[in-house]
Amino acid sequence: MGWRDSWNRMVDSVSGNHDEYDDEYMDDDEEYEDDRVNYRTPAAATPVQQSKAYRMIVVEPYTFGDSEKIADHLKSYRPVVINLEKTEDEIGRRLIDFVSGVTYALEGHIEQVSNAIFLAVPNNMTVDTENYTYTTTPNLSADVAPTWGSRQQ
Repeated sequence: MGWRDSWNRMVDSVSGNHDEYDDEYMDDDEEYEDDRVNYRTPAAATPVQQSKAYRMIVVEPYTFGDSEKIADHLKSYRPVVINLEKTEDEIGRRLIDFVSGVTYALEGHIEQVSNAIFLAVPNNMTVDTENYTYTTTPNLSADVAPTWGSRQQ
């Protein structure tokens, strides 16, 4: 009697004689069991990740062409120690001028560590010094510049 049930439902809904909950549902006699576990296990302590170790590059340039290698290291965010003890004076001045320009363009820093040794660092590093006696920007004018090719006591 499918059409008659449909007709009675329609008449009941129009006349207001209907139950809102007249729908048929299947009753399950079995209780619903949730397989999910409802307890939380304490999270294990994870160690703080250490910052990435830096690789320091030490360069002893002999020609001005070595300045390109120094620039590549700085672009790769590696600090460079430049040892000019065995470099001719003119080449050393030109090389430091070039590296100073590179560090400025990369927003890094160059510092004179000793008479013939410079430290160039990229912008992701800072250099802290104690008992600092050299200027942060090397003065490389011809009459004041250190003699890199000779040893000074």
